[in-house]
Amino acid sequence: STMPATITSTDGLETATSDDNVDDIPTIIQPTTDTPTIQTSGRNLIELTTESLDLAIDLRGGDIVRASLPRFLERLDEPGKPFLLLEDNNTRTYVAQSGLIGPDGIDGASGRANYRYVATNKNIDDASTEVTLDWIGNSGLDVQKIFTAYDDHHYVDVAFRVTNNGLSAANVTSFAQLKRDNSPAPDTSTGFGMQPFLGVALTQPEDRYTKFDFNDIADEPFSEQLAGGWVAMMQHYFVSAWIPNQNQSHSFFTRKNSSGDNVAGFTNPATSIAPGETVKLSNRLYIGPKDQPALAQLADYLDLVIDYGFLWWVAKALFWLLTQIQALVINWGVAIILLTIVVKAAFFQLSATSYRSMAKMRTVQPKIQAIRDQYADDRNKLNQAMM
Repeated sequence: STMPATITSTDGLETATSDDNVDDIPTIIQPTTDTPTIQTSGRNLIELTTESLDLAIDLRGGDIVRASLPRFLERLDEPGKPFLLLEDNNTRTYVAQSGLIGPDGIDGASGRANYRYVATNKNIDDASTEVTLDWIGNSGLDVQKIFTAYDDHHYVDVAFRVTNNGLSAANVTSFAQLKRDNSPAPDTSTGFGMQPFLGVALTQPEDRYTKFDFNDIADEPFSEQLAGGWVAMMQHYFVSAWIPNQNQSHSFFTRKNSSGDNVAGFTNPATSIAPGETVKLSNRLYIGPKDQPALAQLADYLDLVIDYGFLWWVAKALFWLLTQIQALVINWGVAIILLTIVVKAAFFQLSATSYRSMAKMRTVQPKIQAIRDQYADDRNKLNQAMM
């Protein structure tokens, strides 16, 4: 256990106005009206750092309001500046939120829960770092919010450990969501005039990869009960994704909140906690690059956030071959050159046949042109001469 890693000022986070917006809190049923905004100035942030992630957690709501990736640089010529994926300040909003709602939830009409920092613990066995916050109110509930991040992974487990100290059963529903404004992503432009997809994606039984751009979310909010699944906020090279318990059904949604931000997430099944009972409710949050093998291990079809388009069946095969070559040569540039040679070799016979046909046509072309000139006024003789 170490002393609180409280951030006093980081990238404008401390001075930014805390958006303690009641409208950020989902309801059990898809909301139809906006609710008033509650504003508060200043915020207390706790830092959670591993070799893969550098996170800032707001004690109000226990939301992750900043996430940078130490292993990925903003620019190659700036080694001390990691890529910043999540942030919340006066110019940009992109945060990962989670909480407890329902009849006895601690996030509700009065706003987000105010947590207290407890401890930071490191586990050598699985190279993890754990930050624990707690909330004690007058409702008889004792809530701990526990964040566990890992040196070797780009995900963090976010769990609620809820103890009912009351005399009657308590009913809570956990939620998790991503909130993002409409600002372009730093890695949006490809440099060739193309704009990669920026928006939300989730999976459904009939549509393994369903995506919504921000206009879709504004025009037609999504609301569906789905088994397992995930919900992701995507940009060109990076993605954030909430992954719930894969053995339960969850209420997934997308919507615009009253501030115009795009919200996508889910509510989990309601949980009844008997007096004296302790339950643990957990979701996993991925924050990192579009790493296909890593994403595929987290949830079914999560690797589809790498959208190959209508030629996916060719692209996936080529990418698999490229990764196999790279594993041998340990250099992506050499791997691309070798893949090109392999593809050329595989289609050599077809290409050679095509080239021979083109060469013969070039030989015959002058004779054909001479016949056309000779019998320009007699189509029958022209056809006979051609044959």
